[in-house]
Amino acid sequence: MPIEYCRVMQAMWVTDLDGAIRFFNGLLGFQVHWRTTDDCADDGNPGPGSGETAMLEAGGVAVLLGTGSHLGGPPAFTGVLYFQMQRGAELYQSLVGKVDFAWHLEQMPYGTLEFGVRGPDGYTLAFSIEAPG
Repeated sequence: MPIEYCRVMQAMWVTDLDGAIRFFNGLLGFQVHWRTTDDCADDGNPGPGSGETAMLEAGGVAVLLGTGSHLGGPPAFTGVLYFQMQRGAELYQSLVGKVDFAWHLEQMPYGTLEFGVRGPDGYTLAFSIEAPG
């Protein structure tokens, strides 16, 4: 029987949780679902020494941001995190002049409209929109 995955959640180490939340919330429209501090409970969830952690969500997409060593260290991810979405052209327009674009909105040969931005910790985030027609 094939394995059925439901979704992928990005977990990213960040240097400044407040700054990362401002980026994902203020610019990209994610909402803070929950947030912990360095002195979490003893129930097996991120605990003392694990840094601050926050779960942000937008639609069916979740992003986990954390400052603790349990997420690794400074970003070494060499890929691109793709977010498939609706109304991406509107998001693109709202970001002009506010973010560092990895590439601007363009139609790709494989049929989607895409743009990419660099997040505050160096991650490249791409936004993919099904092209009309």
